[in-house]
Amino acid sequence: MDRKSGNIRIKLGAMLLSLCLIIGLMPMTVLAYGTGSIGYVKAHVKAVFSNAVETAGADYHICVATVKDESGDFVLHYVYSSDSIWNVQLFNSVRDRLAEPYQSLIPILEKDDNNKKGFLFLSDNQYKDMELDWTDPAAVAEELIPGSGTVTIKETTSSVLTGTSTDIIDDYCSDYDEKAVETINEVGETITRPTGANIIEAINNVAKGGPYYIVEGGITKECYDVVIFILVSQLSAYTVTKTVPVSNFIDLPVQVLEEGNAEYAPAPQLSAAFTSDAAVTVGEFNERQGLAINYRKKDAEAYGPVSDGYDFQAIYTVTIPLENYQVKTLGGILTIPLPEGYDGASARIKGGAKASSHTADTVSFPITLDVSGGLAEALELVIEYKIVTEAPVIIKGANGIWHKGEKDGLSFTSNAAFADFQKIQVDGKDLDASNYTVKEGSTIVTLKPSYLDTLSAGRHTLSIVSSTGTASTEFTIMAAEVADKEINLPQTGDNSNVAIWFALLVISACSLTGTIAYRRRKNF
Repeated sequence: MDRKSGNIRIKLGAMLLSLCLIIGLMPMTVLAYGTGSIGYVKAHVKAVFSNAVETAGADYHICVATVKDESGDFVLHYVYSSDSIWNVQLFNSVRDRLAEPYQSLIPILEKDDNNKKGFLFLSDNQYKDMELDWTDPAAVAEELIPGSGTVTIKETTSSVLTGTSTDIIDDYCSDYDEKAVETINEVGETITRPTGANIIEAINNVAKGGPYYIVEGGITKECYDVVIFILVSQLSAYTVTKTVPVSNFIDLPVQVLEEGNAEYAPAPQLSAAFTSDAAVTVGEFNERQGLAINYRKKDAEAYGPVSDGYDFQAIYTVTIPLENYQVKTLGGILTIPLPEGYDGASARIKGGAKASSHTADTVSFPITLDVSGGLAEALELVIEYKIVTEAPVIIKGANGIWHKGEKDGLSFTSNAAFADFQKIQVDGKDLDASNYTVKEGSTIVTLKPSYLDTLSAGRHTLSIVSSTGTASTEFTIMAAEVADKEINLPQTGDNSNVAIWFALLVISACSLTGTIAYRRRKNF
């Protein structure tokens, strides 16, 4: 009897609980139908940020930097993060916010790879395997730019960010009529959402529950609980410049022994210099010290005939007076006048080093002077030269056009010999060999489509550098969406706007006729 009574009580209790639940839900569901129509959708959003955002301001830190020397001969752009995951939306958000030249460094991801962490994207990949502290652009400049000097760093975050960022929560909830957002940490505590121009957010994951219904202000609302897990990256940008002072520059007086002369004569119109590797104190030059140049062929022949492929040789002697210098050698760069009509790029010390640099009037070589008795000397250096030949030119592929997304690359042909090929430059900067192919006939260079796709739309310059000179041309990158559109080129020649010229001719003839008629009437 007691068991039967107990079962009855349990059933009555279950019925009472169900009744309570039904009555409790009626204001939100059944009863709501009488107060308005369903069709208004609301999202109750919990935006979840990691504890790292609270403590460090972001999940990941991204360093954007340009490292260069003062002259601009060395320039490196890079984007680096030691811990950022490879998330499609994160990469897209970073790329969209960055201005060039950084934007094109960020690759386009096809899918998330959250197990892959950290990245380094460089404008010159020859440095990608170097173990440098890429979070410290000043340290990178010290390591990559030779010589001792002063490093200055400038914060440029605001200038490298382009456009305006959109709110990712607003974007996600754009299909809802209304949203209520609560910002929380991983344990559900309310926190302040990170803000700042250099904050870049991305959605990592979303959980969604519902629907359920409520009535607010007489309106029945279909509601969803949305939990958005957000990644936060903090971007910092810098431009670092290393200034290496030109030190130990020694101006050398020049004297020349010309063909047909018996003695050296001062040549103040010519300039020469020695830039030493070490700090030295230079004494007074006498009339026979400095740089002596012997252009007489019979004297040069004493050192053997001119090497194959060369046309002329001359003899150079360097003498520099030093004070309180105790080392037996002194290294540095010797800069001498370039003989008229000869090529500086191919000049070389006979049996020794090639020219390290040259201008239209000078050529430079690394040399080591012997030091003895207060004099640093290099006696009778024989330097060989080639006669200047006509510079190579682009004979095929000049002014090429490439459309983004094409599978084939862009080819250019220089008439320089393949054996003389040295390197490729795009927009004045050396191009890594992984971005092009080169083959014989004369010199055929093809830029790979994977590299062309990284260039911005518009005109660019290409230079094929050979030991005999540089052949250059322009090429154009077209955006994919305009690939099939007609390219309107300006008309040239006498046939442009014929109709306009004809109309002007008719108007002029009519004006002349009217003027003549008017004068006749006036005269009569």
